[in-house]
Amino acid sequence: MHESNLAQVQVENFKPEVRRLFGDLRLKHTWEKAYSHFFVGWLIACIFDGDTYFKVLDPSKWTD
Repeated sequence: MHESNLAQVQVENFKPEVRRLFGDLRLKHTWEKAYSHFFVGWLIACIFDGDTYFKVLDPSKWTD
């Protein structure tokens, strides 16, 4: 299970939710859209958490 914003996403609910939001699970672009959607949601939540920003998202630690 994955924790995000104090909610737990259950494995059995993940694929139906992706299908409902983004369409056919057999298509690559469905998973690309889902990844972008969930990653941006996580990123926005992290912006408000200073520890996550400086430990994970600190641009000074990024490499090409």
